[in-house]
Amino acid sequence: MPLPFRPNCQPTSLGPLPHNDASAAWDSVLRYTPSLPALPLIAGESDALALLGVEGFATIETQAGETVLDRTAAMQRLDSVYAGYLRGTMPGQSIDLSGLPRLLPAEQSPVRRAQAVLGLVIGPVSLAMTLVDEQAEPIISSGELLDGLSKHLFLRRLWLQKTLERTGRPAVVWVYEPYLSVLTSAFRPAAATELIDAADQTLGTSGTRALWLSDLVTALALPPTMRVDLLALPLPAPEQAPAAAAWIDRRLMEKTAIGWGVVPITAEGLRLTSAGRLAARFERWLQALEAEGVSAQRVLAASLIMPEDTLAFLEPSEAERALALTAELSSLVRQSYGVD
Repeated sequence: MPLPFRPNCQPTSLGPLPHNDASAAWDSVLRYTPSLPALPLIAGESDALALLGVEGFATIETQAGETVLDRTAAMQRLDSVYAGYLRGTMPGQSIDLSGLPRLLPAEQSPVRRAQAVLGLVIGPVSLAMTLVDEQAEPIISSGELLDGLSKHLFLRRLWLQKTLERTGRPAVVWVYEPYLSVLTSAFRPAAATELIDAADQTLGTSGTRALWLSDLVTALALPPTMRVDLLALPLPAPEQAPAAAAWIDRRLMEKTAIGWGVVPITAEGLRLTSAGRLAARFERWLQALEAEGVSAQRVLAASLIMPEDTLAFLEPSEAERALALTAELSSLVRQSYGVD
């Protein structure tokens, strides 16, 4: 479906931030990405993606740094998850997010002038890759549990989308799948079709289907028939343009928007860069695509400018610098290429 906004190299982010205070996180998000603000997930308030994803699915506990799931309880809950999936709702699908109270009521919401507000849920493959049961067996090895997780996360994504829409603005909820890169691994724990079907179920059939992936190779491995309205990934190297050009051309023809993760997400990377250097890097990518016959103007019109990944593992001041660079880079690119 068409996006509820025009990409045009606008700045945005994924949401997770290292702050201890939701108000301070919102101030940063609204300062640097006011048109497409992402709901802050606050690390200091236990808004951890994996824990938020599994909450309500089964009993969990943390052992030696791992999130351990009660397999028996999860299997027993599958029937109610399937019933909720068919209804499109179920008890307990809501989540207590520390950044939400500032959004509502709508008439006082700080995003009431935004083009859209963005949210984020972890994807089923990535969640199943990080969860183990009592025997230290990864949940990804169970087709039933993976399928159940995909439906559970569909309900969570749908709830978050509807909650964000209460601001009176369109809402887009990313499905965050860093570990879907296992698709191209020789040690893939399940059939590729099973993994793709899980992600596809969580994306759902209504609203904007927004998917974040960790690299271009994974994006190229998606079936051509899989509809994605908004896809984001770290900016590829120019040398990858020959392999990517046909794929990008097809996605642009299908009206897919692409978020390019250009801004570094490490303290060292942020210290050593500037908006000018990042703009030059992005320009080299555009030039490499043009050399393969993909118009830079077409790419720019369908692009968003983003950090490479979430900012959750930085210090708050570093995360703010990353957001500031994202906004500055967006402005430089838009001015350089005359993008409205």
